[in-house]
Amino acid sequence: MKTWRSGTFFLVLSLNVTLVAAWARSEEPPEKPASPSIADDKALLVDRHQTPATRAAAAKRLRLAAIKDPNAKVLPDLLRAIKNEPDAETRVEIINAAIGVICHYKLPYPIEMVELLFDQDPNIRWLASNYAAWAGSAPNMYGPPPPEAFPLLLKAMHHEDKRVRAGAVEALR
Repeated sequence: MKTWRSGTFFLVLSLNVTLVAAWARSEEPPEKPASPSIADDKALLVDRHQTPATRAAAAKRLRLAAIKDPNAKVLPDLLRAIKNEPDAETRVEIINAAIGVICHYKLPYPIEMVELLFDQDPNIRWLASNYAAWAGSAPNMYGPPPPEAFPLLLKAMHHEDKRVRAGAVEALR
């Protein structure tokens, strides 16, 4: 069995330290790319040339920005993007981002979310009905819907989708 002699070990160690030190001096570590600004993320959110994943990531960053800075005022942009987003999975991410802001600041449940009870996509309706139900059954999460949402909630009580009906009933509690 061969063993390292102490001289050989220190020579190898010395060479490694010298190589690492030379590498560290010759190359600076790459800079971390700057995060997009709120304005950049608002633009990415509605840019149809961006991929759905990019738009969804922008929505998540906007939610985080709003939570860090109460003056960020991103909720209107998120609510507009929900209506205009063609991709259903991205819409879910935008809805979740908007609800995150609404819950964080305990804002009233917006009428734009109530309107989602009538969406063409059953998954969006299901998500909207769950959030609507929380507006009535968990008032500590966010405020009640505005008065102008009540006619829509009454209409939703007669929807063909039982989940929408259940969500509307809970929201009206």
